[in-house]
Amino acid sequence: MIPILSVSLLSLSLVAGTQGMLTGSFDIPVGDYRYVLFGLNEPQKDSARVEGTIGVSPDTLELEVLLFHVDDFNRWVSDQGNVDTLFVARVRSGPLTVPVPGFGDFVMVMSNRGNWQAAHVDAALELSYAGSGAGQNQLVDASKIVLVMMGAAALVTVFAAAVITERKRRSRMRRRAAAGKVDSRPPEA
Repeated sequence: MIPILSVSLLSLSLVAGTQGMLTGSFDIPVGDYRYVLFGLNEPQKDSARVEGTIGVSPDTLELEVLLFHVDDFNRWVSDQGNVDTLFVARVRSGPLTVPVPGFGDFVMVMSNRGNWQAAHVDAALELSYAGSGAGQNQLVDASKIVLVMMGAAALVTVFAAAVITERKRRSRMRRRAAAGKVDSRPPEA
């Protein structure tokens, strides 16, 4: 099994900006690869990209950088059917920018396929996005609306019950006064 270099699953509470993704050095043998698993929620998808610098030595080597959704990566690893590759590039040492389309769970692969010797890689990569990072939870918003409506209904019910009770009390008092059971004269001082 190929080791995971870094797992950076992002929470819904992140704000627009950057998130550290991979910083370090590692070797990739000939014909082998390393990968980074990361996730984006829907509000983070705006202008999402992996960016930073990568150093490859010896400097005559190029690495293949690929981006997959996690399901396509699993098919790619096991050579099971068609794979939708979201990004492919051959890179040498220098700046690296990989656009990330949409949201979900992604895998970025650095492959040493096609080279004749092992590659030593120094990477400093981060996940950047322009989206809000904070999701709008429609269930919570709907719950707030329902709660306000229930509160308003309860208030109207209490008010209506008070009005009806007061009318009944006055009606009962008038009937008792008409029957002579209640002294309707004001009390003497």
